[in-house]
Order: sequence, then structure tokens, then C-alpha cells
Amino acid sequence: MQFSLTLRNNPSTTQTPSVELPVPAAPTSDKAAIAEAQTPVRLGVQVTLSSQAKAVNKDADIDASNLPTVVKDQLKMIRRIQEQITKKMDELQAVAKDPSLSPKAREIKTRQLQMELTVLNQSLMSATREMNKTMSDMKLPAEQVTKAAGLIGFGHA
Repeated sequence: MQFSLTLRNNPSTTQTPSVELPVPAAPTSDKAAIAEAQTPVRLGVQVTLSSQAKAVNKDADIDASNLPTVVKDQLKMIRRIQEQITKKMDELQAVAKDPSLSPKAREIKTRQLQMELTVLNQSLMSATREMNKTMSDMKLPAEQVTKAAGLIGFGHA
């Protein structure tokens, strides 16, 4: 038997702790019932974070920075694009190693993924350019520009 409880700290995030309690099978004898009753019950808590909550946790370093809100939002968007690129690269590698695909199917899937990667890379370059323009227009000090670059994994912006 499983009991679930949903806690909402804020409407946009959900944490679902659950406690699992085993339901004992019908005992075959009184001795079996006594032995089973004396067995300690283990309780566990499972916390499941929503995708929004996970995204918030991944961006805690961005939120904690002293950067303007618009730059923080751009950094988060850049990270999402980078994550999508990583997933597409993984998919591309999986297609290359998939023995169930015919050469023709592999070629088609590879081309499709490469086109998607091209679009994502263009989006990443565009978002990075836009963030750099925003920081330039705001005349951010060099330390904040360096901080922004570090938050998205670039040595310099």
C-alpha cells in the first residue's frame, strides 16, 4: 500500500513525499503472524520535484549572482539551449550505435538530428549575442561580464 502527500510551498512547485507501507500477506499459521508482526517496518520518503523545481535548482547560481534580472533570464535561456544541444548530441551518438537501424534509416535520422543541431547552435549564438549586447548597452562592469560568461561555461563573453 502506498500513501502520497502533496505539499505546495508555492503554486509553481510541487514536492510529493510518499511513504510505502507493505501490506502483509495472510499468515499461514499463528507463529508466522507473530514473526511477521515482530519484523520492523521500514518507512521511506520519496521526494519528486517538478521539472520547474529542478530548473530552479539548476539555476540557483544564476539567481544568486548580482547580475541584472534581464541578464539572468538570458543566461537561463542559454543554459536551456545548451542542454538541448547536449541531448541532441546524445541522440546522434545513439543513432550511430543503433544496430537495429538500416543504413538508410540511420542516414535519414542522422541528417535530421544534424539539422536540429544546426538550428540549436544558431539559437545559442543568437542568444549569446543578444546577452552580450544587453550587457554592453547596460554598461556592466567587467567583473559582471566575466561572471555571466562563467555561468554559461565560456571563458569570456
